[in-house]
Amino acid sequence: LSNFLLRFLSIYIILQFCFFSYNFYNFKLNIDNKKIYQNKQNGSTSLDINKIAKDHNDETIFFIILDGMISLDLAEKLNIIKSENEVIQSLKNNNFNYEKNFYNNYDATYLSLASLLQGDYPVVETDKKYKNRDQFFPAFILDQRMDNSFFQILRKTKKQFYWLGNPWAFCQTNNYIKCINSEKTYKFITKIKTFYYDSAFFYFFNIFTHKSEKMEYINFITNFDREFKDNEIYLIHVLSPHPPYVFNKNCDVIDTISRYHSPNEAMIHYSNAYNCLLEIINKLSKSIDTFNENNMVFVLGDHGWSFDDKIMNEFSVDPEKSRFKPFFSYKVPSRCNQIVAPGSIVNILRFALICAGNKEITYLENMKFKTFYESQTENFGKVFKID
Repeated sequence: LSNFLLRFLSIYIILQFCFFSYNFYNFKLNIDNKKIYQNKQNGSTSLDINKIAKDHNDETIFFIILDGMISLDLAEKLNIIKSENEVIQSLKNNNFNYEKNFYNNYDATYLSLASLLQGDYPVVETDKKYKNRDQFFPAFILDQRMDNSFFQILRKTKKQFYWLGNPWAFCQTNNYIKCINSEKTYKFITKIKTFYYDSAFFYFFNIFTHKSEKMEYINFITNFDREFKDNEIYLIHVLSPHPPYVFNKNCDVIDTISRYHSPNEAMIHYSNAYNCLLEIINKLSKSIDTFNENNMVFVLGDHGWSFDDKIMNEFSVDPEKSRFKPFFSYKVPSRCNQIVAPGSIVNILRFALICAGNKEITYLENMKFKTFYESQTENFGKVFKID
């Protein structure tokens, strides 16, 4: 038996190495290839690209994603914050709007962020069942060979796109993407990890999830007094207050707390992260005034959050509904404050385009879709519209 296992492991390792070498070669080849496949479309869109013009004011747009950040009213109800109104007033004092009646269109990141960047619904209930996430975030922006509405928007507006990812969805440079992540070893390791989502090797490469990974996105939002060029788009994906948790109650960045803890402990860690992020947002909002007055900043949860059923019942909060109640605050040029605020994530980019002068762009109907993961084998690949 031992000889059989030894032969099996040897063959497995050799095959995995060959698989890696082939894919890494193709990956490098695709990155170096400057050809844009505009005739190959990854998904369809209802956004009329012809109605979009290059921004006259060269606005830079910031999308700061706080993963799993619930709305203020829900945070107050769950005793995570003391007062919703106090936080809203604090934001307002720094010229940040807060939208109360706002929701995400999907309760999973891979579809929610796809809807944000495309300004459209990547999948609806009547669509054919999908087999994988290839057309959704982050895969759809990593594959430069397949065109999509976000790439078309970048070309039409002539904007540069910068992405600061995290261990779940890490940045990879291509024709459209510039990475903010600076650590060279991290960049190399994350390229390798691209091919090992479903392999035992993935756990080996996770050894390299150094503290600098989480520090980079924390440093970015806590040190916003840097210089930014005009006509750019930034996607900053902060994996917090979502676990693994990175803040203690004093808002110090700590070594990652284990995902495995009691429900009550999970809520405490989430509450710490939530309040620390509110403090960071408050500081960030004060520094925004030094920016180009035409810039736009959107701070949002990609979806809501829910805790253990016992906790949700104790506070009389519906766990399904709480997954669709994210935080959403934004600052835009004063000329855009009269534009009707987006009611859901799918209309944020459309709002930004309208604010930039594309008056013919219209909003989509705000809809919610229940989403499923691969482990939910019966329903994965479909979404169901809910009220």
